[in-house]
Amino acid sequence: MRFTHLAALAALATLAACSDAPITQAEATGMDHMSQVKLYTPDQYAAHGIASLPASRPAPAGPSFLIDNPCEIDNPDSCGGEPTPPPEADADWWGGVFNESSCCTKSVRLHAKSDAHNNMDQTTLTVSFRSAGGCYATPTQFSSETQTRYGAPVNITIERYATYSAASQIVWETRSSHKFIANAGYVLPTGVRTATYPSGGKLCV
Repeated sequence: MRFTHLAALAALATLAACSDAPITQAEATGMDHMSQVKLYTPDQYAAHGIASLPASRPAPAGPSFLIDNPCEIDNPDSCGGEPTPPPEADADWWGGVFNESSCCTKSVRLHAKSDAHNNMDQTTLTVSFRSAGGCYATPTQFSSETQTRYGAPVNITIERYATYSAASQIVWETRSSHKFIANAGYVLPTGVRTATYPSGGKLCV
């Protein structure tokens, strides 16, 4: 009788996991939640049918050059006031967590990118990937990666893709550091040649 009762409970649990109803579960303890997670890196995506994110916006068609002071070209007599601000190097950055779950399987994409579109000497992206079992636990690092590229246009994308049981609840987090060094004579949007910008996100799935 006990065996039949347990079998019935197991069958009901399986049906509940594949339904659209929210899944409730006690908080997990320790770090054993990662033992049930399958992690993939972008070089493994194609073999597992994982689509890449859309490409970043394209770089400008032609290179940019230092801009001469217009007062020296069009109107030499107007020179003297405030100096012309240096031109900006074009860059953008982002980092966060996407929920890409489907029925009966949970999937998350832990993503960060740094794009140097023009006039960039060096771009460095560092990402810390973190997780914890249960939605209210504090995520701890399980992986990290740093990439550096030179010149522009440059796109650096660092990702981890995780799949696991729909019956589990895991909190995921990314913490990213995006460092840019503009070419000599150029500045970043913050007005300096070298700057580091943070990004990140946290999501329980």
